[in-house]
Amino acid sequence: MVAPWVKEIFPSFSQILRLIAVSFLFGLSCTYQLIMVSLSLARMPQGPGWMELGKVKPTIKDTRFSTVLPDLGFEVIPFVGVDVSTWMLTAAGIVTILFLLITKNFSKAAIRFLTLDTILMMLRGCTVVSTSLNNPFPGCFRCGAGECPRTYQESILWTFVKFSSLSECGDMMFSGHTLHFLLAALTWSKFINYKYVTLAIHPSIWLFCITGIIMLIASRMHYTNDVLVAIFITLPIWALYHQVLERYKQRHSSEVPWYAFIILWLEEETKKTTYEPVLTVCDEDEVIDIETPATPFTEREQEEESLLKQN
Repeated sequence: MVAPWVKEIFPSFSQILRLIAVSFLFGLSCTYQLIMVSLSLARMPQGPGWMELGKVKPTIKDTRFSTVLPDLGFEVIPFVGVDVSTWMLTAAGIVTILFLLITKNFSKAAIRFLTLDTILMMLRGCTVVSTSLNNPFPGCFRCGAGECPRTYQESILWTFVKFSSLSECGDMMFSGHTLHFLLAALTWSKFINYKYVTLAIHPSIWLFCITGIIMLIASRMHYTNDVLVAIFITLPIWALYHQVLERYKQRHSSEVPWYAFIILWLEEETKKTTYEPVLTVCDEDEVIDIETPATPFTEREQEEESLLKQN
């Protein structure tokens, strides 16, 4: 029999299968998004742009760079010529993973994070390719002859060969940095709940993530509209996901719609009806043994039940 503390730290076999499944879906969504970003960049009127931060020191008034659209956030927030937000997002991700590793909810948190990230990445791919915006970041400008793919076919081929978009210059509408800042903060609020952590660190994490989002605008990595779209989509999707989870997790699988069934399976909340004998007295001399549905169990609870019976 496996010790309880081992089961809390290490994922079960069924959880490993779910992690593999959701990781595969996440990989597909990332590939789809990279293709959409490359297509968005290739269809820009001034031609594909690219970043040359290692060769060119960007300035906000350099005429070689693409025209910046009017933006209220740019008028209010001073320009910062360093991409601080990417370093902040990396730090937030590392700290979140380290704290989740010491909790018993790591597998569930990882599955939920990747599932939501997959959904949001698919939505983001749609918004990125729908309208190609001029990138406001100094350093994005036209490629020279033959330096970047010019057709849609070349853009898609580039994505599969390099497993990256042409550059980040076409990656505008629906900020991916904002998406992941919010997911990190929401994951902290949902899964990391220790007494002193909740009181002290939770507000600090949210403040850190909000600062990182503001720095996106300050460094001109995104328009203010990109950030707002990410906020207006990410928060409702997070709330809707948990609403679906709470609404259907107590129901039998036959009563659950397909999209909710996928979520419940990934969360290990699918129910199977078990039967137990019930004695029903019909007459004084006759007793009939009838099987009636018992309380539904999750797959994890059924595994534990079978282990107890074997021992």
